[in-house]
Amino acid sequence: MLIVTVSGTFLFLGRFFDQEITAAITESATGVGPSNENVVEQRTMEIIVREGWTLAEIAEAVGMEPKKLMQLNNLTSPIAYPGQTLKVKPYTAFDEVWVSWYGPKYHGKAMASGKVFNMYDPTVCAHKWLPFGTRVRLTRIDTGATVELLVQDRGPYVANRHFDLSYAAAQQLHMIKKGVVLCKVEILDWPH
Repeated sequence: MLIVTVSGTFLFLGRFFDQEITAAITESATGVGPSNENVVEQRTMEIIVREGWTLAEIAEAVGMEPKKLMQLNNLTSPIAYPGQTLKVKPYTAFDEVWVSWYGPKYHGKAMASGKVFNMYDPTVCAHKWLPFGTRVRLTRIDTGATVELLVQDRGPYVANRHFDLSYAAAQQLHMIKKGVVLCKVEILDWPH
């Protein structure tokens, strides 16, 4: 099991938390799915419930249906308790997310991962809680344009947005002028 700890202030579950969000990635024995060797089907991530979080909010934030979240964790009640560890499978119930981009204001500055942000790197994206090194594919719903990215930063800090892309990645999705677009998201690989 690989333990990933993310520190800082994050807009997670629609609120700001000045606490650590600890996520553990558990590799499943079943590995990848038969239809596409690149898509991770059976891996789960664990999150630790914080004070005030509800099961419905957690399910919404990770893209699962509350009922599926309850089944995955063998829960008989929809109540989440602080300190409770829950398994989640991000983006399984819905696969359409709002995506924005960032660029010149942050170019050359340190990202949350410690690396320097290069707005011309087409592989850079930010996500609120997915572990650094998670590989994702985003496909724009209205045009079919696609890009593969690595989570290397934290954000976006605007409600209802799931990913912030580098300027170069946004160019690949032809979204510079529009600013925010709806995309299909696929988790391709977890960090090992």
